[in-house]
Amino acid sequence: MSGGRLALVILGFVLLAVGGYVYAVSGLVVPMPYLLLLWLVWVVAVVVAIVKRRQPAVVIGMGLVAAVFWFAYVQGLGSVLGWSA
Repeated sequence: MSGGRLALVILGFVLLAVGGYVYAVSGLVVPMPYLLLLWLVWVVAVVVAIVKRRQPAVVIGMGLVAAVFWFAYVQGLGSVLGWSA
């Protein structure tokens, strides 16, 4: 793997790690049953990124998809179900 591709893969995993922190502390806002589903989505994104680690676009894409999903999930269900911190 070339240096540029390796850098993109590392960037993708850094995105997932930062996202993992955000997903972990979501318990401050999201009730437990919904939190488990949120964590499951993040774990699936990490597993897909690990399996496809030779494809930098997929790894970065998983980080971005995880971020967009978190925002949509927390904001969407929070407004529908009335969650507040």
